[in-house]
Parts: sequence; C-alpha cells; structure tokens
Amino acid sequence: MSAEQEAERYVRGGVPEFVVVYDVVLTHLRSAGFGPGQRLPGEVGLAQELGVERDLLHEVLLLLEEDGYVVRGRDRLWAMAPPPAGPVRFAESFHRLLGAGVRPVRRLHVSLEEGSSWAHDLLGVAQTMLAWETVFALDDVLLASSLELMLLDAVPEELTHQLDPEKHDPVAQPTILECLGAERRAGLVPEVWRLSSLSRATERLAWMELPLHGIPAALTVVLSEGGRPVYLAKNIFDLGTFDLMVNQLTR
Repeated sequence: MSAEQEAERYVRGGVPEFVVVYDVVLTHLRSAGFGPGQRLPGEVGLAQELGVERDLLHEVLLLLEEDGYVVRGRDRLWAMAPPPAGPVRFAESFHRLLGAGVRPVRRLHVSLEEGSSWAHDLLGVAQTMLAWETVFALDDVLLASSLELMLLDAVPEELTHQLDPEKHDPVAQPTILECLGAERRAGLVPEVWRLSSLSRATERLAWMELPLHGIPAALTVVLSEGGRPVYLAKNIFDLGTFDLMVNQLTR
C-alpha cells in the first residue's frame, strides 16, 4: 500500500467529536472556577458530570495538556496549568524554556577551550570559548542539562575569573545566558534551533534519571549578536517530561 492509499483511509469530513468536547470541557473548567495549579476531579467523575464517555474525555485532556491548559503531576493526576511567568524568548536560559519548577543543581564543567569542528562549523570561526555545562532537576530528578559555548571576546570578563566548577553557585548563576542579563539577551538573534532525538544508550546521558518511557532529546541553539554568531548550546532533556516553550506574545 502506498503512502497516498494509506492516507486516504484517514480523510474525514466535519468537526471531530473530540474537538467539540474540547471546547465543552475547557468552558466547563473555566466557568467552574478552577484556578492555575488547582487539581481537577477524577476522569470518571468529570466524564459523568459532563455526560461524555471517559475515553473521549481522556483524549480531550491529552489534547488540553498538549496545548498547555492542563498538566499531569508525577502522580498522573490532572490539574490546571500554572500561569506563564511572562514572555519566554528564544534567547532565554534553557531552564526557562522548560517551564516552572526546573532548577539548576550543579555545574558539571567549566573551561576555556578552543572548541571542536562542531562548534567551529556552527559559529563560523575557530576561537577560544568559555564552556559551561550545567545540570537541572525537576522534583529532585535530574532530567536536563545545558552545554554552553560562547566566544571569549563576547563573554563578560567576570564570568572568566572562576574556572573551578566546585566554586560555582548554579543558583546564583544558572547559565551563561542568564548571566548576560535581560537587556543583552534581548539583542541576541536565533540562527539555529535544531531539535533531535538521542539514543538512550549514549554515555552522555549517564547523569540523567530518565523515566522508563522517557524520550531523550537534544536542542541545539546558535545565537548571534550584531550579525555575528557568538553563542552555541546543546541542551539535553527528556521530551516525555518537558514541553519546550517559547512565547513572545505580550498580551
């Protein structure tokens, strides 16, 4: 069977039932006064309350989760999503893209280095760079990291004074990007934003407490300043746990 023939099986007309119920459920949750972070009734009770089948309600809740209206905790119970912290831009520190509750835990690596072919190709130059690698946790589970490289001539001098990771405070200085400050980050322009899957077998995930059904992924980012690429990061995280959120809307 060709791809065209296979796709023909899924042609539909009209509005799917789950789309209709989607609006019913969202309207009900809002009118019932469920606030950000508030736990929702169980699926059985909510389905009975709305007069819909539980399987259909579950499908709708999955879609509402996908769209950022509801979340599931580690206990797998549903709750309204917490309010956004405000606009999240492409040049924000990686843990900000992952959302509320993610915290920097440990600096794994700090150095001045010449970089590899990978860094040279993406930044378009072979120069000395400042490298930081930081690991992040959600609910005390290590689930994300950020390896950052920034051209040394673009790095604030104070970030080069301490090259011993043991003496870094990741809470005060989570990432290079965070240390640049909001005003300078606002001037950084995304040039590369590449999402790719990772093998669970790679030793680069030795630190990660990956869930059984986790999906390891990498986000490669290149940012430029004044028309010149100056910053490169490879951010590793569990796509089964996190959504990547960039939202530059101000309304």
